[in-house]
Amino acid sequence: LMKLKNSERTVIEEVFFRGKNITQISKDLKVSRSCINYRLKKGMTNLKKLIVEEIGVDNVERLIKSTIKLH
Repeated sequence: LMKLKNSERTVIEEVFFRGKNITQISKDLKVSRSCINYRLKKGMTNLKKLIVEEIGVDNVERLIKSTIKLH
């Protein structure tokens, strides 16, 4: 699993969590709400890891690049 720099991690958080509820996040990641709730209770780091695992490292990198362009 790739190590994300803090700036990248922040971008991912912004992309995924700004204005989104758990239902939307679960649809985006195609995982169950209970899985996300469980990871939220365990701490956000696990959810970040889940995001990277679910969408794949390449997609995370692409997402970061496209998001940075938007800023």
